[in-house]
Amino acid sequence: MGEPSESAHFAFQELARLAHADGMMLDGERSTLERFARHLGIPSHKARRYYKLSRRRAREFPEDPQRQLDLLVMLARVAYSDGVLQEAERRYFERLTDEFGIPRTRLAHVLEQAETHADRHARIERRWLCATALGLLAALTITWIVLANKPDEMTGFKELDDRLRPSLLLVHTRFRLVHDHEPARFQSATGTAFFVSTDGLAITNKHVVRPWLFSGSAQDLLAEGYRIDEASVETLAWQEGQRVLDDRRRPIDETAFSTNSRTLQVVGTAPDAVLPMSERASHLRKEGLFCHANDNGDLALLRCTVRGPVVIAPLAAESASVRRLDPVMVLGYPRGLHLLESNFAASTPTVGRVRKNEATIYVTAPIVPGNSGGPLFDHAGHVIGIATRTFGSATLAGCLRVEHAHALLGQAR
Repeated sequence: MGEPSESAHFAFQELARLAHADGMMLDGERSTLERFARHLGIPSHKARRYYKLSRRRAREFPEDPQRQLDLLVMLARVAYSDGVLQEAERRYFERLTDEFGIPRTRLAHVLEQAETHADRHARIERRWLCATALGLLAALTITWIVLANKPDEMTGFKELDDRLRPSLLLVHTRFRLVHDHEPARFQSATGTAFFVSTDGLAITNKHVVRPWLFSGSAQDLLAEGYRIDEASVETLAWQEGQRVLDDRRRPIDETAFSTNSRTLQVVGTAPDAVLPMSERASHLRKEGLFCHANDNGDLALLRCTVRGPVVIAPLAAESASVRRLDPVMVLGYPRGLHLLESNFAASTPTVGRVRKNEATIYVTAPIVPGNSGGPLFDHAGHVIGIATRTFGSATLAGCLRVEHAHALLGQAR
């Protein structure tokens, strides 16, 4: 664009002076002036200067009638930019047309055209605003519908808890350790199991049914010369919702599946793995003392003599697809018999996310003694792991991958 002419500068000065004719410059008038400045090629710094000088009267007018009419049209559009022609602005136009020698009828036509132009512009603006508002409303409505129909993570787990907790078993193993020169010592372990078949097969941890093989108080006693009284070993399992303790807080054997009553059998365990001497505590570094490694072999398979159908926890085909931050839920009996306030087998759910999935699935869901052997569910309700151990923090727990459970089931069948 070339350098603006003198008449362009003059026209813009008159436009700015008209905007101040009623003593103030409204936002709509300023916006219209800025558009005219761009069309006339007036630099922004010049336009700001003309705003300041707009109260002063212009000294010269264009002599060409067409330029005078063009100026009048531009001035009229500025005057109607706020939708109303003020009385001071009308008097300005009357003085200007007298100086130009333009008939009042021509002025009326110019003002009518300017008003029509302003009305059309206002209608377009209103339509644009309405369209924008409708678009925004539609976007908000769609967002609300999507969010309203998006499955709530916690609601999903609540439904899974209601549906799948009947698959659980509270498992309690008790046994006696004897010594040639010391009094016998009674030991026990408690954990969780879950049905994986309608004929009564259930998965749990090996350390729940064979606790003396793993690091703990029983192994400490074995290291001191105690030995297992094999005849004293008994494992009991109560289904979810069954009465477990009597009024004196003693286990009720009659309501449980039991190895003594032959309604419960340990039908298989994963192969044992020895913990190397270098990794044991110093007092456990003794020849002949078996210490089980904390590996993927901490699994046992139970068979319960069930009467009628049972709810099973469906095993996922694999857990390789489990990703970091996936939501998970653990079901089980934390603290075992000690947390049964109602004396009934009442499980406790806990939720969290996957920290990482390697040889072991690490999760943030709190796992404590009593949860061992319980199922780790994904958000679809499939068992992807078995709760097994913690690592010094309740929010860093290790779960065996479901593939190891499939391998144990394959051996048993």
